[in-house]
Amino acid sequence: IKSTVADLQSEVEEAVDQIQNALGNNEAVLERQASHQQAGPRLVMRDGVHLFDPTAPHHKVLAQRGVATMAAGAPVVDVVFVHGIRGGAFATWRREGVHNVQPGHKPGNLDHLYCWPSTWLPQDVPQARLLSMEYAAPASGWEAESMPLHGTVGQLLNRLIAAGVGQRPVVFVTHSMGGILVKEMLNKALSEMAPPHHRQLAAATSGLVFYACPHLGSNLANIGWNLRYVGASPAASVVHLKPGKHLEDVNNRLKEVCSQRGLPVLSFGEGTPTTINNMLPKLTVVPETSSYPGYGDFVLLKGVDHINVCKPPQRSDVAYFKLMEFLRARVQETQNQSNVEP
Repeated sequence: IKSTVADLQSEVEEAVDQIQNALGNNEAVLERQASHQQAGPRLVMRDGVHLFDPTAPHHKVLAQRGVATMAAGAPVVDVVFVHGIRGGAFATWRREGVHNVQPGHKPGNLDHLYCWPSTWLPQDVPQARLLSMEYAAPASGWEAESMPLHGTVGQLLNRLIAAGVGQRPVVFVTHSMGGILVKEMLNKALSEMAPPHHRQLAAATSGLVFYACPHLGSNLANIGWNLRYVGASPAASVVHLKPGKHLEDVNNRLKEVCSQRGLPVLSFGEGTPTTINNMLPKLTVVPETSSYPGYGDFVLLKGVDHINVCKPPQRSDVAYFKLMEFLRARVQETQNQSNVEP
């Protein structure tokens, strides 16, 4: 009997992992396994805040003048990338065929892991300081423990402020649950009880980009959460991706803020179902009705699933080109407002 129960538990665990993996990015496992072989510079600026391009000239200016400086050569905007469930600061933004272009770089077995934000954006938007957040985002309680959502939101806020985010205009680029975290973070920072430095970060937000964010929830998350009744252990964060009033309220509050401030929003939706495993049918993780929040610009990426929606294969791909245009527009707006020469 014990053996039968153990076998059943194992099957349930496997089913939960397969369903919830589709909500995130399993490449984070590859990143952890191969991190000791990582080629090129990789700098953690603060706890959980990474630099995509630590060799950019503007970092020297910030080191000499302070993180808030707007002196010549300083970054004009900050761009903060935030991953989703089972993602990572680097793994979420990698794609096979995308390589870092560095002097003396030798091709190896990690070529497919390099990040497009560190490969393309420093050349296409050199005025931006490129940051990537990392936080615990397991799909199930068997993998690791994660904070309740409100704890994660508060932690991210404090880490960003410690890294100087909020001292200049900032654009958030998110995948999946990362978008929900940023929306919750902005709501918290805009509350009447928020401290001044939190409100400053919210006021500095000049744009939002969402890759397959479940603005109104994901039924796949609903399935994963309900599996707890048969012995599964989904992570606490999964409940916040279920369709319901809470997500509707969060989305409506942000819609109001965007309307009042004229805050630009760009959303991408997945255009094809995601493969869970060979035994289950492909599933749409975030339907178009949820990936479009009801405001801002929306691009449906045909033929691209939930995991690859934030992994453009080449510079000309609409998933990258639209983002690049969006970031360049924010840079130009900031330069126009501050009379800074391009």
